[in-house]
Amino acid sequence: MKSPYEERQFHIAEALRERRSGRRGFSSVYLVIIMSSLLALILVLIEAAAGFAAGSIAENYCLISGRSVLSEFQPRLYDRYGILALRADENRLSKLAGFYLGEAADMSAGLVNIVPDSISADSSSYRADDLRLFEDQIAEISKYIVVKNALDAAGISSLIEDIVSGKAAESYDASDTLDELDELSKAPKTPADGSPEEGPDAEKQKREQARKLRNQYKNAFRSYGRPDGNGMLERLADYVTGDMFCVEYAMRMFSNRYSMFTDTVLRYESEYLLFGGSTDAVNERAMRSALFIFRFTINLAGILSDPAEMARINSEAATVYFLLPTSLVVAVLTAVRAARLSAEHLNMLLAGEKVPILKGVDFGTYADYLRLFLYTVPKDTLLRRMMNVMEQNVAEEDGADFSFRSYCYGFELSAEFNKATHLPDFMGINGRRGRVVQKHAYLQTW
Repeated sequence: MKSPYEERQFHIAEALRERRSGRRGFSSVYLVIIMSSLLALILVLIEAAAGFAAGSIAENYCLISGRSVLSEFQPRLYDRYGILALRADENRLSKLAGFYLGEAADMSAGLVNIVPDSISADSSSYRADDLRLFEDQIAEISKYIVVKNALDAAGISSLIEDIVSGKAAESYDASDTLDELDELSKAPKTPADGSPEEGPDAEKQKREQARKLRNQYKNAFRSYGRPDGNGMLERLADYVTGDMFCVEYAMRMFSNRYSMFTDTVLRYESEYLLFGGSTDAVNERAMRSALFIFRFTINLAGILSDPAEMARINSEAATVYFLLPTSLVVAVLTAVRAARLSAEHLNMLLAGEKVPILKGVDFGTYADYLRLFLYTVPKDTLLRRMMNVMEQNVAEEDGADFSFRSYCYGFELSAEFNKATHLPDFMGINGRRGRVVQKHAYLQTW
């Protein structure tokens, strides 16, 4: 038998062995828990990194897709006018974007695999008939045209300022003059100074002189119309700073009397931009009248500032129309002289000759006057008329209707992506979704 001491020692040893065995089991469980947590953390970090990578990949997919869709522009509009636009059918844009997204995803499939799910394109912010966006494209193209077709060293703005700052800027309203002549031809009035009335023969002679002067005045303006108080010079003064980009684009891209294109519906396109007439004949007549009246205003100022010419006019008024008020006769004769000179200048311009707008200024061809007149057209009106001409010509070449309302200059692309996860099932995350929204347009400033 074991002694009590030995028995106690035995029990102590057994207890120690059991305690050591329990500790080993606890350590194993503890290590399993720690390693599982670390593994889960590593998987989460890997998935987080994959998520960031997936976002970057999705952005690149959309960037490639958007630029590819922009390459589907209307070729004839670009070849003829340099304007980039694509059809604004949002179903078509969405399908094109989806096709290019799928192509990009297939070509770059790797460890991070994302699948395009929902794709949409919205072009409402980039409508092709938006005048401001249309103007931006024209300005971008015209930067090079303005440099290549630079005007004289002083520039167009200073020339306009010279024209409108002098006597030529004074409007000449013919209505009062003509009314007074009509009145005199019917019944001459008593002189304002209270002198006795002329006899019957004098009254008859005065009426004859008034009729002769009135007919002379009417004949001088018969073919071109009379100037009024709302002439081109007044409008020109409002556009001194002008829209040079729009005007230079119009002069380069649209035909006119001396720069005809063969593939246009209208022959006088630039004249249409100026006047908006429905036919070439209407616009040509309007251009003739505008040239005549513009030259009349310039010539009238020149005659009024020429002492020798005014002396001849005063002499004629005193000898031929002595019974009529001198101031009225001088005004009419001056206008008649200016009108006849303007008719000569008009014929010279239409024949291709140069008539300097101002003395000492080498600026006076038909195209120079046309360019100057285009500055008087309100910018929005000019842009709309440009669109009208483009629609006619592009439709004529394409064989189908073309309308800016059916086109756009860009779109907003929205795409959702699915990505499979690499996490254990017990975490309850089987996939992730992301969304990318990008704007794609032909100009970066948009």
